[in-house]
Amino acid sequence: GVQGISMSGKINKNRVVIMDEVDGMGGNEDRGGVQELIKLIKASSVPIICICNDRQHAKIRSLAGHCFDLRLRRPHKGQIAKRAVEIARKEGLALEANAAELLAESCGNDIRQVLNCLQMWRQNSTSVNYMDMKQGMQAIEKDSILRMTANDGAKNILDPRGQSLNDRLNGFFIDYNLIPLLIQQNYIGALQSSNQIPGDSKVARMALAAEAMSDCDLVESALRSEQNWSLLPVQAALTVRVGTHARGSCGFPGFPEWFGKNSTTNKKKRLTSELAMHLNSSVSGGLEAVRLNYVPALRDRLMKPMLEQGPDGVDATIAAMDEYGLSRDDLFESLRELQFSNSKDVFATMDSKTKSAFTRKFNQGTHKSQALGGGDVTKKRKRAVESDMGLPGEEDDDAASESDNDEAAAASVFKAKKKKAAPKKKAAAPKKKAAAPKKKA
Repeated sequence: GVQGISMSGKINKNRVVIMDEVDGMGGNEDRGGVQELIKLIKASSVPIICICNDRQHAKIRSLAGHCFDLRLRRPHKGQIAKRAVEIARKEGLALEANAAELLAESCGNDIRQVLNCLQMWRQNSTSVNYMDMKQGMQAIEKDSILRMTANDGAKNILDPRGQSLNDRLNGFFIDYNLIPLLIQQNYIGALQSSNQIPGDSKVARMALAAEAMSDCDLVESALRSEQNWSLLPVQAALTVRVGTHARGSCGFPGFPEWFGKNSTTNKKKRLTSELAMHLNSSVSGGLEAVRLNYVPALRDRLMKPMLEQGPDGVDATIAAMDEYGLSRDDLFESLRELQFSNSKDVFATMDSKTKSAFTRKFNQGTHKSQALGGGDVTKKRKRAVESDMGLPGEEDDDAASESDNDEAAAASVFKAKKKKAAPKKKAAAPKKKAAAPKKKA
């Protein structure tokens, strides 16, 4: 069995390896650490316990497949209070149950902080009731701002009841990147649900909140573009100003829709840039002209023959695409993605028979978009393109004759090797016949 030696010198038959904070493996120092740990788990005869805080981390997903996944829940205040009363009794401190629950709640269910507070109380007294705990809470309370999330900060800003100005400003700095977006997403809903503002003045308060939100956005733009981080307190004050005008509860703040809109915008910018690059040899407009003028006209011109004539209009569509240097992805992905949301989706009305005919016809030929894409083209396709463009030359004839000579030389060498190998096969045949009588004997 596996044996280990303790600090007292005694031999222990059982031992275990504990790997704490395995979700913190990363960076240049721990690169490849998770893979090495997995190899160690497979080869080790000693149990290895891996402890992490973020179970959903991408690195833990690969590690969890090689471990027994044991998930532990954070104890609630009732469990902590019950254990705290028992510990205090053994240490000579009479602690009431409701006082212990108040202590656990104020410490954020942090067991170590609870024990530290009990130790401090024991130095000065032998009994603690609920009122004693409530009066001395400010001295022992753990900083509540450390336990707040961005959603909590946004709720405190939008609903300032019972919150001081300093608390609301501190709520902004919990996550100054996300909280302005949360405020922008939820301030209208919070104002509409507010009971503190009369219905007649809600529109005026909404205008003031929108103006404050606009000022906040201007300050943030200057802060980001000029890297002037001294404007961050100004942005915090303007964000709190939005909540001062709104003054309403929002429950759980909705996630900012800006992230989805920004992702869609970047995708369409990328598609427009690729389309403008392909059209660069045929049109003279920039990105704005391509998006506003060329895209609708090209979509109608390319799709109209196939929509009206079906498979018979495929040739006209491919000819127009070759004229502008467009690929199949440009037609069925870029032009479809760049159509306006309120316009009719002409791609959905095209039948599958026409699509199949277009795909077969397009794959059979060689197109201008392949050259613009910079992809590798075989010699046969190069010759086909040059012959279609009417550009055969003497160099091509010389290259063709040289390749023919090389093929003829290779064929002659192969035939010579084949002739030399033939006599060996004939010589081996009599041995097989001579061996036959021995089997009969």
